[in-house]
Amino acid sequence: MTRKWLQSADVDIDENGALLVRTAAPTPPPETLPAVISYSTSGDKTVIAAVAGKRIVVTGALVVCGAAVTLTFKSGSTAITGPMGFPANGGFGRDARPDGYLFRTDAGQALVLNLSADAAVGGCLTYYLE
Repeated sequence: MTRKWLQSADVDIDENGALLVRTAAPTPPPETLPAVISYSTSGDKTVIAAVAGKRIVVTGALVVCGAAVTLTFKSGSTAITGPMGFPANGGFGRDARPDGYLFRTDAGQALVLNLSADAAVGGCLTYYLE
């Protein structure tokens, strides 16, 4: 006999007494959207505008800095990453696990990128709204 744990299933017995088990279909991952990062002056930059009642969930990022700079991602005005210092021509690229994310904003908040100094910063993000 094989036993399997079913996280979600409908169980019934048919007219002949046979056990019927129907498992729930897996939820497909949300469709991701692209966002461009292209800034050159210090301060807060809105990467993705706020959407009422929705969180911005970042699933991937690629960032390259043309000069030494410290970057901080924010949910509106609240930091959601620590300050990340990069040398000239430094940067990072990262994808989340298939069932995860890198970071997300609070509902109804914009995704903001703060640059500590004037520096060419370019790249892209992938995200979805929840």
